[in-house]
Amino acid sequence: MKIVRNFDLVKLVLTILPSFLILSAFAASFLLVFFVDSQLFQVFFSFLVIILFFVIAGISIKVINDQKYILDLLTDGMEHLKSESYDFTLPATKKGKQNELISIFNEMAQKMEINLSQMNLDAETLSVVLDNMDDSVMVVNSSNEIDLMNNSALSLFNFTGQSFKRRRLSDVVRYHQILQLVNSSRESNETLNLEIELFDLSKTFFVSSTPLNFQNEKSILLNFHDLSDLYQLDNTRREFVSNVSHELRSPITSISVMLETLESGGINDESVRDKYLERISGEVTRMTLLINDLLELSRIESGVDQIEMDHLNLVSIIEESINMAKNRFYGDHPEIRNLADSEIVVNGTKDHIIQIFVNLIENAIKYTDKDGEISVSTEIDGQFVKINIRDSGQGIDDEHISHLFERFYKADKSRSDSGTGLGLAIVKHLTQTQGGSVSVTSQIGEGSVFSFTLQLAQ
Repeated sequence: MKIVRNFDLVKLVLTILPSFLILSAFAASFLLVFFVDSQLFQVFFSFLVIILFFVIAGISIKVINDQKYILDLLTDGMEHLKSESYDFTLPATKKGKQNELISIFNEMAQKMEINLSQMNLDAETLSVVLDNMDDSVMVVNSSNEIDLMNNSALSLFNFTGQSFKRRRLSDVVRYHQILQLVNSSRESNETLNLEIELFDLSKTFFVSSTPLNFQNEKSILLNFHDLSDLYQLDNTRREFVSNVSHELRSPITSISVMLETLESGGINDESVRDKYLERISGEVTRMTLLINDLLELSRIESGVDQIEMDHLNLVSIIEESINMAKNRFYGDHPEIRNLADSEIVVNGTKDHIIQIFVNLIENAIKYTDKDGEISVSTEIDGQFVKINIRDSGQGIDDEHISHLFERFYKADKSRSDSGTGLGLAIVKHLTQTQGGSVSVTSQIGEGSVFSFTLQLAQ
């Protein structure tokens, strides 16, 4: 704008100058006519004044037109800048200073375009980062109205699009502690934090309130970090420690009592001694199985084992697994039928797949009468094969179905046993390492079907 004002001054001077020169010439002619006696000199001098008038007038018009052209160019450029259109260039002129001015203007416009592009890129980058954050973020202005929400916040507070705009914070977050946190942060101009459970969302959050002071606008950046998974993990850890302690306490207590009995003289009674030693051996075996299962589950979850996938004939894997499961049971057991398609070839780790089969078949044998039946069948499902291990046992109540694959979970009565409670958890994790999934369906009095999927060999 300073450039434009300077050119307006130049234009004014150049407009007045010709008139001033013409008036000066007429004044000189008038004085010469009245004060010089020679008539010839007066005529000659008058002729020179007229010529001078036309020369000065021509030069003035040319200068004025040149300056008007530059002013028109700059005015047009300013209009482009005003409309935020920077992709233009003013044409160069043949005049040195004028061309320098045009170049400076074009350079200024180009830098403004680069700066604006960078600002747009930064804004877009920030928007992408915000929208892909797990934390819920919102910006609240000095009137406690919401100006911005990222995708996580939109989902958390059930908004879509820009429907949150200008909504008051108190209408969205109905927790006095959070509203007080915002006010305190704004007044102290410090970042303040709060851990709070939002009961309507059944989640616990770590809320951070950060002042954003820009152009006297005391906005607040609110960040909601979900702690629910951490609390769940902590609860799982405590439950795990409690379950392991409980599983170990029972056999250790039993062994301790029996040893005290033997030490107090029972060892001299052969029948008592043999009975207690057999029970102690059983309890030791139970603890050994528990520890082995814990180590196995830990190794699977940690990913220490190398997963080497091979092409495996499914029927031969099933036959080998059935024989292994049978050998672990003494006496009669239900009939186990292999109904799998003999031509199915899967992609997987042999030892892991055998362990899945053995655990599920042993589980079926435990809860099926010796007169019952267990079958292993297959069905193709796209790029996977679904294996169904069906038993004719007592079945499982619906309330237990969703918990069967949890660590140490044992269903009451119909599924209570002396096992470690980790077998199905191991099955779940092993199946996942093979790229598959596991499920169960059951009906009381009709038996259960445990199913898992494996990838077909390509």
